[in-house]
Amino acid sequence: MAFTVETYLRWSSGRKALIWFSVGVVIVGVYWGTAFRKSMGNLGAIQEAYAKEDASLREKQAVAANLPVVKEAVKQLDLHLEKALEKLPGSEEIPSLLKTVSDLGVESGLESVLFKPGGSKPVGPKYFYAEVPFTMEYSGQYHDLGVFFDKIANLPRIVAIDSFYMDTDHYGTQGEPVLKMKIEARTFRFLPPEERPKDDPKKTKAAAKAGKK
Repeated sequence: MAFTVETYLRWSSGRKALIWFSVGVVIVGVYWGTAFRKSMGNLGAIQEAYAKEDASLREKQAVAANLPVVKEAVKQLDLHLEKALEKLPGSEEIPSLLKTVSDLGVESGLESVLFKPGGSKPVGPKYFYAEVPFTMEYSGQYHDLGVFFDKIANLPRIVAIDSFYMDTDHYGTQGEPVLKMKIEARTFRFLPPEERPKDDPKKTKAAAKAGKK
């Protein structure tokens, strides 16, 4: 049967309502399958982007809140560095420091055989200090060596004992063994900016080797 306006007008109100309800369901279904689902997808993307921005903002706020704490920590590190630098002699103090170390050996009862300073080389972060190695040779009793090491440990400047070797040299008048001792040690000196190398010596050396190949 063909559907006409007259046919529609003859339908009961209930039938008309059912027809319009069915049409509404179809329209809603189509909307859900296309526009609404697309809108929900866009909304999800927006919510995800918002969550990321919110997390980023909170992180930045946390950093900003901790900035005074970080600045204070850096300030304290600078103070510690200044105190550490106070224990690093300048180049003009190295000869007197080495003489002091040598004299301490004699004062401890040891006989000085050799005291040989080595050349200094930049080390440490940003090369703000250089190490100065030196070799010492003494003869004497073992307990005198202990006294010597104790005196070195109590110096106001940093002196590190890297290694030492001992062997019996001869025997004294009372039959006591007299030891021959060789000590490798080093101290450190502060490097002013004008003495610091511009480039990392290791990198420079590696680059030079690479250039020769």
